[in-house]
Amino acid sequence: FGSSFLWKNPFQNGGQLGCDVDFTRFYKELRAFYKLPWIFSKPIRTIFKGYLVRYDQPPFMGSKKTLYKAIQRGFLCGFSNKKKNFSSGTNIGLELAKTTDVSNDIAQAIDFSTNLIDKNVPYLFIEPNFIMDFLDNNLNPTKGTFSLLTLKGMFPLKKDDTFFIRILLEQSFFSKFYTPFVFALRLRLGHIFNKAFSHIMPPERFYLGGAYSLRSYSSDAAPPLGYYANDEGVRQYVPAGGKTMFNANIEIRSPLFFQALGLVIFQDFGILKGGSVIEPIQGKILAGTGFGVRYYTPVGPLRFDIGWKWKKYYESEPGFSWFLTLGQAF
Repeated sequence: FGSSFLWKNPFQNGGQLGCDVDFTRFYKELRAFYKLPWIFSKPIRTIFKGYLVRYDQPPFMGSKKTLYKAIQRGFLCGFSNKKKNFSSGTNIGLELAKTTDVSNDIAQAIDFSTNLIDKNVPYLFIEPNFIMDFLDNNLNPTKGTFSLLTLKGMFPLKKDDTFFIRILLEQSFFSKFYTPFVFALRLRLGHIFNKAFSHIMPPERFYLGGAYSLRSYSSDAAPPLGYYANDEGVRQYVPAGGKTMFNANIEIRSPLFFQALGLVIFQDFGILKGGSVIEPIQGKILAGTGFGVRYYTPVGPLRFDIGWKWKKYYESEPGFSWFLTLGQAF
């Protein structure tokens, strides 16, 4: 469920005043913002935004229980500029982060410091980003390249908390190699610079698995995983996240019968390396192969994908995953 409010030009200066509210079973977000097309007479898009986000992490998809609750409250000022195929921007703000409803067993399973449970940690954050977009079509590209670099520095306002810097590089390529087939490739590489992985808030960590990364795994469920014993004494595996991430997606896209319908064959790879969670799968290459069907609409393709794992590392995990969503995987 969601709702939005937008008031255009409330102060006769070309600005927009708005508010967005989104609710799901596990995710709740409230955003209030004011946008301007310039600042100090310069053509730099500016946004002032306050936000409140709460995410309830389930132990596994479909579960009604909660692994932990992450709460983020903050305010930011964002500045961005775009010239033809190049754009850049920077967000600067203050955030109060909190992880709650975590037992000691679960904290150990996800490699999270018990000293941070139920503690409000204030951060000053700076988040620059750079984009080069040479795609022929952003909804359904057939040729061109897309490059993205994001940095995020989180600097605590208290001496006993630790800082971290998160970097993510993404590069996509699209080419028509034999009409009407389109070859698509995306590479992603991320790393968090921080000495103490257990002091990194769970929402800031890297995860793999889901409709936009490794499609043979359910959302965030790619190993290495942490584990704890549930009430019946059965070992329960849970997503702990990682400090270093690599992800590669390869697709062959083609129309199917008529232009509104498409077929995709894909191959996904990934490596996720966490903190001190001891797992034999730590840093190993994960892979999945599958296919998908696309129904192209004016707002983007309606997408169905199903992928099979090359190898199962846990007896309880399924050998495949499937997804139904809107938009291309990349």
